[in-house]
Amino acid sequence: IPYNTETVTGFFSDGPVNDIFAFLRLCVYEEDSLSYAQILRSPMVNLSSEETNAIITLSLPPFSDDSAVQSVLEEEAFNRYLRAGIFFNELKSFSRNEPLTKTVTKLWYESGYCYETMWNQTVSMYGKMYDLIFELARQSEEQNMSLASFVDSVRTYQNQAEKLEGMDIPLEQADGVHILSIHKSKGLEYPVVFICATHKGSMRDRNANAVYSSKEYGITVNTPPSAAFPDSKSNYFYQKTADLEKARRYAELRRLVYVALTRAKDQLYITNGKYAYTENAAEKYSPGGNGALESIYNVLEPVINFYLSEEYKGAKPFSVEYIPPMERTFESTAQKRKNSGAEKQKLIAELNANGTYKNAETVEKDDVPRLYLSPSHLYGADDETFIQGRKVTTANTAAALENVPYPEINRIIEESIPAAAKENSGTGDDFISREPRFSPADFGTIAHTYLEAAVKQTEPVLSNTAIAGIADNKKNLKTVLEICTEMAEEFKKSPLGKEASSSTWHKAEYPFKSRIGEKIVRGTIDLVFKSADGSYTIVDYKTNQTMNPELYYVQLACYRQAVQEMLAVPDDVKIRCVLYYLRYHKEIDITEECCRTDIEKSISSFEN
Repeated sequence: IPYNTETVTGFFSDGPVNDIFAFLRLCVYEEDSLSYAQILRSPMVNLSSEETNAIITLSLPPFSDDSAVQSVLEEEAFNRYLRAGIFFNELKSFSRNEPLTKTVTKLWYESGYCYETMWNQTVSMYGKMYDLIFELARQSEEQNMSLASFVDSVRTYQNQAEKLEGMDIPLEQADGVHILSIHKSKGLEYPVVFICATHKGSMRDRNANAVYSSKEYGITVNTPPSAAFPDSKSNYFYQKTADLEKARRYAELRRLVYVALTRAKDQLYITNGKYAYTENAAEKYSPGGNGALESIYNVLEPVINFYLSEEYKGAKPFSVEYIPPMERTFESTAQKRKNSGAEKQKLIAELNANGTYKNAETVEKDDVPRLYLSPSHLYGADDETFIQGRKVTTANTAAALENVPYPEINRIIEESIPAAAKENSGTGDDFISREPRFSPADFGTIAHTYLEAAVKQTEPVLSNTAIAGIADNKKNLKTVLEICTEMAEEFKKSPLGKEASSSTWHKAEYPFKSRIGEKIVRGTIDLVFKSADGSYTIVDYKTNQTMNPELYYVQLACYRQAVQEMLAVPDDVKIRCVLYYLRYHKEIDITEECCRTDIEKSISSFEN
């Protein structure tokens, strides 16, 4: 039976999802032999288990054009292997400079997965997987994730019970049954609704944890079972609130049943796989009754039994039907087209003979402008390069400049670049390291973490991703952390830092969204504080090797507008905009320039 569902669980239990992410992982982590083996066995290469094992045993880099590989493969299999290798190297190079969404799109369409799901009717339901993968990539892209961070972040969904959150995207719905949870059905109406398996119960509250927490009594430790309470860990406060918690759960279950029933416009079917008549159901399951309300059917049983009782002689608002068990049957595939290369080639030949593609009209895709923008990507200068598809000024790169403070940082960044990458530098050869490297962006992340902790007067909590490139080099890691500690201390001793510490109100890493024209600008302000005179100061930390404040007029102007709107700051109250260069322990006030900046015009020129 064709179906659609918006509740996505077991994301990685589907083969296409595993294959797509295995390919993406291999583009970043070439030593990942499990991903490599999965790609070789996937439809993208379609090798047998024996052939895959033979290649993995050779311990060669992925898709090596080596005579040893050719010796373990038949000619046809070797040709598929070579074609997959060409595409792998192409995608690996493509992913270095293009956004995640474009990388995912290229992989889905050009690997053949898209057309296989269109052709092979037995796997057509996998076609919507691309929409989900694309949405995950889009969300990660908005968080400025690299490809490595993206593939690492989705590992949490490898737990088959894990649900994809925040995936309310408009999937193309085919004809069929819509499967959705009662929670998801709010506000929806269908002509026919089935509420299935209403006999199944929910998990009981047995207070099995080592501690018990309640809003009224806080956290208390559970003691071993006692004679008075043999079914649960004894806890006075748990027992005291048990009846109240039970009443809340029952009320919530009744609310959910109401939501489920009222989704049906014309017909409503309720199924119960273990029906048995319950004596005194009204006394047990009506509000205030003494029965344990454990299922949807328990909620409905009093009214159902009332109408089914012999005492009731009126018209029933429903009918009851016994459905006998049936063996599972499968639709015959005789009418479906064969999933073979010969059949596909036959179709292509017919399309070419009919001139289908030659005479087809080009469909112009609407160019939908981006709704969200990040102020940190709005640069006002022409001196820029592209990293991971994002505009980054050369001032943020690790170029060897003279008289730059903290040269140890540049040395550590340089040392983290693998030797093979240095050998290929400037040759035009593509190279992706098997080992994580320490980038200028990683250093900036760590420095920002230390500055945030200094303002909040807490201990810095480092991101594993930021230190991955130097985690194995204890000496370099210690040097980086000592430098960041020194930068934080110097900021605290500076006039700006002292003013922030003595401020009546301050926020570090302050997120915001602000509407500017037709765009929504969203970002995070490093520091904003309110002085005793009522004025506000916005501080943006920079780890650049050179000081080019003109690059950040638009960015800080966006911050300024956001602060004014969020905090309802009157026009006559001053809002300062300050860049603080951590390497130089120097602040530069760009308030006047930010006030003169036409943000909407700047955004428009940036996009054009």
